[in-house]
Amino acid sequence: MPTASGDLRDTFDLPLLVDDEPTAQKSRQVGDAEALFQEKPGAPRRQGAAEARARARRCPTCGGVVPAGMSLCNSCGLNLETGQRVDLDEDLAPAPLIRAAGTPLGISIIGGLVFLGSVILTLVSLVQASKAEEGTGFLLLTMVFAFGIYASVQFLRVKSVKLMLIALSLGVLINIVAMIALPIFVAYSEAPIVRQEVQPDSDDEEGLVIQSVTERLDMQRVTLGILGLVGYAAISVYLTSPPVRRHFAQRNILG
Repeated sequence: MPTASGDLRDTFDLPLLVDDEPTAQKSRQVGDAEALFQEKPGAPRRQGAAEARARARRCPTCGGVVPAGMSLCNSCGLNLETGQRVDLDEDLAPAPLIRAAGTPLGISIIGGLVFLGSVILTLVSLVQASKAEEGTGFLLLTMVFAFGIYASVQFLRVKSVKLMLIALSLGVLINIVAMIALPIFVAYSEAPIVRQEVQPDSDDEEGLVIQSVTERLDMQRVTLGILGLVGYAAISVYLTSPPVRRHFAQRNILG
């Protein structure tokens, strides 16, 4: 058998396998129960995009200040959230505004007719108010027609369509009362008119004929009132049409 000089522990490096220190001097690991209830610090939570935009930041590329609520650097065009860079001269350039063309012919015609009619009716109502003993009603009509002048001017300046619709609505109410309701009321309230005419087949030279309500009714005036209602309906449809609203919107945006 092979032999070796000296202690076998030195030969096989036994101190690495066997501990020669006394057991009493060994350091013991004591179990800490409190450590089980302590939270271990985890990895830092990644900040969300909304939280990052809540405060002002500095661009890591150019050092420019990115205002709160934005993620794009106004100096170099770097998007701090995506890391992509955009060309500020091309990508963010606003689309050129298309200048609205001249005032459409329909707007000019309607505005001009309402303006001219309002001026004439205002003058007529003022004259009638001065002649009548109680001119309160004509003064009220004067105020309505004066409002029509103001509304038509604002309409021709492409400022408001609503004022024109209000003025036309007031005008159509006056038209219904004066041109339709009043003639019908007068025809029913007046006493029947008796006229004498010769009956060709009768021996009497003269006869009595009582006019009916239809005959007493001023149909020409009623017809004009109905035509006014039709015109009001046509103008209202045109004023609320998409082309007119689009034209007013463009003019108001462009100032």
